Amino acid sequence: MQAHRSPWLLALSAVSILFGAPAFATDSSAPLAAAVQRTIEATVPNISVAGTPGDADALVTFYAQRLYSPIWVDTQGLNSRGQALLRAFAGSARDGLVPGEYDPGPSARGVAPADVDHIAATEVALSAALLRYASDIRRGRAVPVKMDGDQRIEPRPIDPAQILEGAASAPDIEAYLAVLAPADPFYLGLRQALDRYQAIAAAGGWPVIVAGGKLAPGSTDPRVRDLRRHLQLTGDLAGDPLGEVSNRYDDSVRHAVQRFQERHGLPGTGVVDAATLRELNVPVTTRIRQILVNLERARWLPEDLGDPYVLVNMAAFQLDVVEAGKSVLEMRVVVGERDKETPVFSDEISYIEVNPYWNVPKSIAYKEKLLSCAGIPTPL
Repeated sequence: MQAHRSPWLLALSAVSILFGAPAFATDSSAPLAAAVQRTIEATVPNISVAGTPGDADALVTFYAQRLYSPIWVDTQGLNSRGQALLRAFAGSARDGLVPGEYDPGPSARGVAPADVDHIAATEVALSAALLRYASDIRRGRAVPVKMDGDQRIEPRPIDPAQILEGAASAPDIEAYLAVLAPADPFYLGLRQALDRYQAIAAAGGWPVIVAGGKLAPGSTDPRVRDLRRHLQLTGDLAGDPLGEVSNRYDDSVRHAVQRFQERHGLPGTGVVDAATLRELNVPVTTRIRQILVNLERARWLPEDLGDPYVLVNMAAFQLDVVEAGKSVLEMRVVVGERDKETPVFSDEISYIEVNPYWNVPKSIAYKEKLLSCAGIPTPL
């Protein structure tokens, strides 16, 4: 197959000849730059980048503009920037990503011959992996599927050329990659939860609470010890799960059970009934999978949610109005059944419909911020 050459590549070659730019052969790094050029020409258009049209072309153009000078390697192999990039990829598991998907190959790990062509292959593979990582962390690994015409989830924008240029000039590549991840409270909270639950799993998980009737305030039961340990591990109850644990169901346990129930969409009765027991006995590995799924969904959210914004948690049947990062209004909502699912979407609110029809007095409308949320200024 004939190698693909972009117009940029040809134009730059011509400029180098006409203006007497230094030839690769006169520079100690010229063989490596020439090898990078050969690698790019041999792998495009089949190079695996982020799966987005134009990403591979952006990589070709980027290197052509810098005369194929490498970023991540030198004649000895990986340089300090390349090593920092690999460290950042290794830490991607904290975001629920798979570090192995950004593996540039054996030559970067020192298990392949370190000749100039292998080093050049590592350079190109690292840049392609960087674009995959940026795409995954910014807009998610899975493209939101449009189930019907009402579902509207637009992926976060990503400019591959900007990513490559920013990485090449960033004084701290790990810090540069860190800011690519979403910074909204949903995402950060899920990332913290993932870290906590993975630590619980590594320590053996939480105890299974055996069936045997309801556990209610005031009761004394050996199963309360396991209940306490579980609630301490999940942060619902203060205390050390490895310390001495009481078997008495006191007010502290009741409040902790209520917190657990509310977090899992259950009535906050403070009593461990059959439904609560089922949720308590869900394995920590299952909870981790749920967190991973929700981290992916959190990457679908718009970068700017606005202030205030309305968030509907369909799984919890709850609506929250958030102002300045704090929930100022909560209410229960009705969602569709499995065969008539509520569509997933993100959009701006243009009007509010009151049902049944009611003429809302202006004083109430302003007090409840209905008009200001709709874009009508509050009178002085």
